[in-house]
Amino acid sequence: MKCKICGAELRKDGDICNKCYEKLVKEEELENDKKALYELKMKYVPRF
Repeated sequence: MKCKICGAELRKDGDICNKCYEKLVKEEELENDKKALYELKMKYVPRF
């Protein structure tokens, strides 16, 4: 089988390779961090 993202040959059955999976996990963690930071900023923004 081949990775759906980069086309690398996979040894086991699956959709994506380890490299692409790690990239997706890192991107998801960054998105979660950005959302948490944004929510934190919005919580403590002074309102007049």
